[in-house]
Formats: sequence, structure tokens, C-alpha cells
Amino acid sequence: MEQDDLKDRIGRLERHVQELLHERRKTAREAERQYRTLLEHTDVGVWLASADGPTLYVNAAMCRLLEVDDIGELAGASFLDFFSPRELETIRSHLALRAAGQASTYEVELTGRRGTRRNVILSGTPVMDDQGRLRSLLGTFTDITGRKKAERSLQEAMARLGESERRFRTLVEQMPAVTYSAALDPESTTLYVSPQIEAMLGFSSQDYAADPGLWRKRLHPDDLDRVMREVADAQGGLRPLACEYRLIARDGRTVWVRDEAAIISDRQGRPAVLQGVMFDISPRKAAERQIEQYQSQLRTLASELLLAEERERRELAADLHDGLGQTLTLAAIRLAELGRTADPASADALSQVRDLIDQANRAARSLTFQISPPVLHDLGLAAALEWLGEDLQARHGLEVVLEEEGRRFPMDDSTRVIIYRSVRELLTNVIKHAGAGEARVALAREGNTLRITVEDDGRGFDPAAMFEDRSQPDRRRGRFGLFSIRERLNQLGGSVQIDTSPGRGTTVTLRAPLSVETGSPS
Repeated sequence: MEQDDLKDRIGRLERHVQELLHERRKTAREAERQYRTLLEHTDVGVWLASADGPTLYVNAAMCRLLEVDDIGELAGASFLDFFSPRELETIRSHLALRAAGQASTYEVELTGRRGTRRNVILSGTPVMDDQGRLRSLLGTFTDITGRKKAERSLQEAMARLGESERRFRTLVEQMPAVTYSAALDPESTTLYVSPQIEAMLGFSSQDYAADPGLWRKRLHPDDLDRVMREVADAQGGLRPLACEYRLIARDGRTVWVRDEAAIISDRQGRPAVLQGVMFDISPRKAAERQIEQYQSQLRTLASELLLAEERERRELAADLHDGLGQTLTLAAIRLAELGRTADPASADALSQVRDLIDQANRAARSLTFQISPPVLHDLGLAAALEWLGEDLQARHGLEVVLEEEGRRFPMDDSTRVIIYRSVRELLTNVIKHAGAGEARVALAREGNTLRITVEDDGRGFDPAAMFEDRSQPDRRRGRFGLFSIRERLNQLGGSVQIDTSPGRGTTVTLRAPLSVETGSPS
């Protein structure tokens, strides 16, 4: 009985052991399946070789690297067969580590059966038995061809970038101008300035690096507020900067610069820096000042020439009036006396001669007024313009209406002559070019300034075309006349304003300073 019970318990124990073994084998098969699935689907190549060399196992990734279809093509092959002699030297240098039971990892170039070369990271691991003897070798091959290609491309790009930067820096530092970068802050703090700044101002790039606010400190005091406003407007409106101003050099010189800059954004599109270039325009400014001096001298000479011409005109008019005019008058009187005592035939002839002398005398008086109207110097500008209007209507049919706001327009003789000649030039242009039947001349006082308006109802013109078109003589004459008027009034401290367009007449407004001399005629 006891023996049967023992057999029964042994049987149950055997069945339990069998069940445990079955479960263990099942678990092992599942683990092997998962492990094999993992090996077959990984991108890492796995190569297992026996200690004496033959291949025991390669996964699918390894087959792709070796360019073989399955392990059968590797019968008797060693993974060393897939490396060049140069690569084998690297591998052999690690064999000692592997033989000593140490793992090793290194980069080599593997060549497949079809000649494709790939960069791989080779990791070799020895597999030992229970007695510590080398049983097999496990190698993993990670394909880094893409990464190496990317690294080479990056290196090449960095090399090209470095070369581009070198060329750009050479260009920037050799060009005849100063380039700079400034922060977008209220002080426009300097971030970078090229070495040319030292030749311009005597301060080096290192000086600006040590004191980023140096640019603002060297701004000319008379330009400081204006320039800082323009910089602030450019930063606030995100628009280009273009201005001219003065900087004080280290040795105290005043240097004129032309500054042109733009707002540069970062990769996110946000405004980052003010990038600009400065040109030394001191020679140009000196030339402009010299030209302005020459122009001022020319305007002075032109005014003096006009006054000298007017003096000559007055002298000539006086000679005509006092000399020729009086002679003709005396001749007419003498002929009248002779006519009273002569016979009828002679008296008739003397009458005809006297009529001719009267015509000559009237022509002489008219010529006297044309050359230099005495009324301009004796009675003033308003009276002279009134006579001028009557004369132009009589000789050319142009009706001139004179309007005055008051009669007192005190001015010196030179101003009076220049204004009279200017109005006469404008009315002459109306007769020649405007095709107008009427013109209006208005005089008004604005404080210490005289305003003269000459207005016509003629055809008008395009001012821009008149000053640009040099092909027509009439336009050249009109252009020179307006230019002369403008220059003469500018010399006096006055101005000229032209309001016209084709088909709607012309209005020219002259302004000139009045004199404080109460005894001067108007």
C-alpha cells in the first residue's frame, strides 16, 4: 500500500517536472523567437562566428551590408574577407583586446560582395565557455555611411562657409568705407566696426569694442539731436537709414560722413541689428562749400553788374534827356521863329522839318524811359510799374492792372531796380509766350517783406519741362530769365514761387526784404 502510494507520488512528481520542462522549453522557444525577430528586424548587422573562424549566424541586416542573400553564401568565409588591407590593419590592432576577452569598438570601411563600400562601427565581443575558453566571436556592425556622408558634407559646408567668411571679411576690411553693426537700442550701441574706422577717425576697432557707446560720443554737438532722432525713426519704423552728419576725430578734426543702414532680422523674422556702411564725404562737403562760395560770389557779381548796368542806363538816359532832347527842343523853337518870318513856301518846309524834329524828340523821350525810367528813381517802384503797364499796353496791347495795398514800400535803390527789372522780365515773358490779353501786378506788404504777384490768364506751361527741354530757343530764354530772377532775389534774401500748369495761366510771386529807411521812395 505504501509502495503504491510512493509510486503514485513519484509519478505525479515526474509529470510535474515534465510540465515544468515543457513550460521552460515553451518559454525558451518564445524568447528565442522574440530574440530572432529582434535580430532579423534590427538595422544593426550581427555576425556570430566560431572560435576557429566558420560563420555560425548572420542576420538580415548583416546580409544587406555584405550584399549576400543568406548565410549559405558565407560558407567558409570570414568577416575579415570583406575589408581592405588598410582596414585590416585597424582590425588586427584590436584583435589582441578581443583575444584577451575584452570588447572593442572602432570605425572601419566594409566592402560588400558587389563592391559597395560602407562605413560601419564594428563592435567585437568574445563569447566564453564555462571554463573561460573562447567559444565564439560576436560582432555587431552599425551602418554609419549616411552619418559619415552628412559629416563630410557638413565639414565641406563649414569649409566653404569659412572661406566665404574669409572672403567677405577681406572685402569688408579692404573696401573704402566703414561697415558696422549696431544694436537696436536708444544709444545705437556699436556691436562691430571694420578696421577702416581708424583711418577715418583715429579710433580703432578695439576702441569701439572697449567702449560700445563711442560713436554717439563722437557725434558733432550740432548734429547729435537730429541724427539720434533719425536713428530712432529708422528703428521704430523698421525702415532704412540714410543721413549725413559730422563726427569728431581723435585729433579734433571734423569728419563729414554719409551713413546708410538697414534693419537686419534674425531667422525668426524679428529685427536684430542695424547693419550699415559709412563713407567719408569730407572732400565732397569741402567742394560743396567752395561751390557755394563761388555761387555767392557770382550772385554778388550779377547783382553788382545789374546795378552797374542801371547806372550806365541812368547816365545814358540823362545824356539823351539833357543833351539830345534839349538840342531837339531848341531846334524846334528856332524853326518856329524862322517860320514866322519866312515866305509861305519856306514856312511850309520849315513846318515839316519841325514836325520831324518833334517826332525825334518824342522818340528820344520814349527811349529815355525805356533805358531807365526817371520815375523809378524819382517817384518810386509803384509809379514806375504803373508807367510800365501803360507803356506795354500802348506798344503791345497787353492790359496791365496794377493793384496796391498801400503806397509805402521803403527799399534801397538796388532792391528797387532788381524788383522793377524782374517784373518787367515777367511781363515781357507774358507778351512773348503766354498769349494772354491781361496781366495783373499786385503789391502788398507782409511785415518787413514786399510781396509782388504777377498773374496772367494765358496758356501756362509745365515748369519741369521748361527747365529740362533745351531744344527750343524760346524756352531757353524763358528758363534763363526765371533763373536770373531767382538768383537776384536770392542774393537780396528774397524768393520766387511759380504756380502754373498748361492751360490755366501763370502766377509768379516775388518776395523781397524792405528797407527801414523812411526817406526812401516807394
